[in-house]
Amino acid sequence: MKHVVSVSRTPAAASSDLCTNPTSDLQVKLCFLSTVLTGFFVPVLEIKNSVQQDDNTDAA
Repeated sequence: MKHVVSVSRTPAAASSDLCTNPTSDLQVKLCFLSTVLTGFFVPVLEIKNSVQQDDNTDAA
């Protein structure tokens, strides 16, 4: 896909009103859950993908 150009290597955080002004317990729980998922699982997946890419380049 030549017509797609990345602006930077690091993706920008999406802006949402979910965590900026929680008005209910459900919003607080969802905000906590999204923070935990993005703060823990995304870096773990990035490390796993970089290790797999390193293995592929070593094999070639």
